Amino acid sequence: MKLKLSSLSESIKNVGKISTGTVLGQIISIITLPLFTRMYGPVVIGNWALFMSIAIIVRSISDLGLTNAIMMEDSEEAAEKIYKVVTTISLILSIIIGLSVYTEMLSWDFGLNSLFAAIMLTLLIFTTQQIQICYTWLNRRKQYDLLMKNPIINNLAVTIIALTLGILGFYEYGYYLAMVMGQIITLMHMRRYLPKEDISIRFNIYQEVFKRHNRFIIYQMPSNILLQLKGQFPTLLINIFFNATILGYYTIAMRVLGMPITFLANSLGKVFFQKASEIKRKGDQVGEFTLRCLKKSMKLSLIPIISMLCVGDIGMILLFGDDFIVSANLLRVMTLYGFFLFLSMSVNGIAIVIDKQNYLMISGIFQLVGIYLGMWLGVEVFNNIYISVLSLGICFSIVQVVYFCFIFRITNVKIHKYLKPLTMQFVLILLAYALGRSILLSLGIIDTL
Repeated sequence: MKLKLSSLSESIKNVGKISTGTVLGQIISIITLPLFTRMYGPVVIGNWALFMSIAIIVRSISDLGLTNAIMMEDSEEAAEKIYKVVTTISLILSIIIGLSVYTEMLSWDFGLNSLFAAIMLTLLIFTTQQIQICYTWLNRRKQYDLLMKNPIINNLAVTIIALTLGILGFYEYGYYLAMVMGQIITLMHMRRYLPKEDISIRFNIYQEVFKRHNRFIIYQMPSNILLQLKGQFPTLLINIFFNATILGYYTIAMRVLGMPITFLANSLGKVFFQKASEIKRKGDQVGEFTLRCLKKSMKLSLIPIISMLCVGDIGMILLFGDDFIVSANLLRVMTLYGFFLFLSMSVNGIAIVIDKQNYLMISGIFQLVGIYLGMWLGVEVFNNIYISVLSLGICFSIVQVVYFCFIFRITNVKIHKYLKPLTMQFVLILLAYALGRSILLSLGIIDTL
């Protein structure tokens, strides 16, 4: 019992470290987001969201799925070999894919110079993958003090550069330049603390890593592709079915919805992955630990989820103005999706830890189908962005519940131990929503539930 309490206390302390930096970074982001929306407009923000979606999807194949294998090695020497292999492969593939996308994008129309857009995307593809590799290595080494600084550095850099360029009148390119520079500066900050030798051309190292971690290549890479594709699929579909302006409104709503996810769930997920990997390496069971973490996440998500459901639209209009009523409505519609995304991210990596990457792959396929059907229903039948987003959120949530049922069955945890608190939490959220909106309606603050 003493060991369990000690592990839990250590996990809470580490989550606190990462969360501190995330909170400060998010405070900067919250303060500046209304300024950026007014300065650059929803179209620019929508285009940036599309660029990021493409870069994140490409990132999922540029390491062959081996990045997370760094966490699973017992020895530092073996982990460093994977680091060298992954860094070298991702560098080569990022350049190749970046150049290919560069050539293709010359014929695309984003409402800005195609050459500039292609260069931005090429830089994004490279930096997003390298940042992920650095995060994984530093997480393994428990460098939480260092990871704590990343959100602060990134958001400060973006704020200073974006505001400066906006004041100088670079409305067409300023936001893109600021976001890319934020990525580059964050990467430079982390690279100082990684192994000095990060590129290898020794064939025997590749042979050893590929043979030892072939399941990551066979299962993890397809799972990563599906995971990132399902996360970015709504962005791609909204851009296809609607337009850049609607995508901009959606992106702003997702930024606000993502604040508690980035603040809490992302921090919980990083520490969970490191701790669960450590438990697994010791030969212990991770099922009960995962369940405890998931229950904790349900409780932590209660206040932000209820707040966004009840007063999220009011806060959005106060922050961004009446012109962003679409974003305000989307925020409330997307809250169900945000709740299950919060839970999923808080125990990120559990399928990797228990060596069931195929579960991620299968669930990803079902979620992709559900997201597309939900979006298609909203567009083709109702021609309504709100119904589209609500439908895809429902599909995503159903698949997530089934996925965790399989995870707990494999880890010898009775499924009802997961479903009972989840159901109670969901009912509590709905009751609090109904009560809160009814009170606001009776006071005349709002005119709809």
